[in-house]
Amino acid sequence: MSITDRSEDYVMNIFERELPESLCFHDPDHTKGVVRAVQKIARHLSITEEELEILSVAAWFHDVGFVAGYQDHEQLSQKIAEDTLKTWGYDPQKIRQVSACIAATVLPQRPANLLEEIICDADLYHLAQNDYWQKNDRLRRELTSCFGHDPSLEKWYFHNLIFLKQHQYFTSYGREYLEPKKQKHLAENIKKLEILIYR
Repeated sequence: MSITDRSEDYVMNIFERELPESLCFHDPDHTKGVVRAVQKIARHLSITEEELEILSVAAWFHDVGFVAGYQDHEQLSQKIAEDTLKTWGYDPQKIRQVSACIAATVLPQRPANLLEEIICDADLYHLAQNDYWQKNDRLRRELTSCFGHDPSLEKWYFHNLIFLKQHQYFTSYGREYLEPKKQKHLAENIKKLEILIYR
């Protein structure tokens, strides 16, 4: 079994046993989506098979820390990935790269190299997907469930507006293919906010 397949089995088993039901956005489908996005973006860029392996492993582990806590889940994910991969005898240098890729997904994202840029774009790939608004609603419900604060739609769309305006895709793939679709959602967000403000 490849290290990528082993990572998938390990993380999905943990999610099945330990992931809180309140996580309706950061669920197994989100992780699978990030893995697919990493692989899709990587195919359009000059990525070696070894680099793709590192990225895929990082993508499988990047949100596993949610089973231990919501706050600082990236650091928890790093620890779980490092400990697990070390137990499996994975190359120490690759473990450091996997951990760095996971760390790069912390918001605001500050990737330091191409691999980190790819996983950052993959983690927020949903901003440019057709089901963006369904996922956006799931994120709102998740935050309400986990933190007990239900923002008004007006406040929610305002925070969305700020986030979408400040966000940037880092890879050439993200800028060419994802950014235009994200801008469409930004325009829709503005309209939703205007309707609420001027109704």
